[in-house]
Amino acid sequence: MTPDEALALATKLARKGDIPAAISLYQGLLERNPRNKKAKKELKALQQRQGGNTNGASMEDQFRELLALHAGGDHQPCLNLAKRLSRIYPDQPLPYNIMGSIHASLGPGEAATALKCFNRAVELEPSYTDAHLNRAAILRGLGRLEDAR
Repeated sequence: MTPDEALALATKLARKGDIPAAISLYQGLLERNPRNKKAKKELKALQQRQGGNTNGASMEDQFRELLALHAGGDHQPCLNLAKRLSRIYPDQPLPYNIMGSIHASLGPGEAATALKCFNRAVELEPSYTDAHLNRAAILRGLGRLEDAR
């Protein structure tokens, strides 16, 4: 299915009231093309109608759950939730910062992945202090002090 066909189908599903299926299609489109403005816009509108997601939990509740998992140190469930939330809320930096933090804690072999996550968080929210500090720590560990500025 082409992106245009998927957009048309998602729109049709939303109009018929099958919001979960429409959201799923928009999320799939955004996984393949994160810059698809129409999919982002429509997904955001549907999420607002659904209170943030298909199971009724608000974005704030989902982010609280993410932070609690992260604080508990249970890496895999936290990473899974952060990935899911980054697809549901592609313009929110918190899931990317959490993913970066988890990858950073897994050792030097995950530094490049952690850096990508922190870079994305900073890109989304240039004033996000925690993401900047985490990014700088990774760059310092990689011996790239000049890039940490």
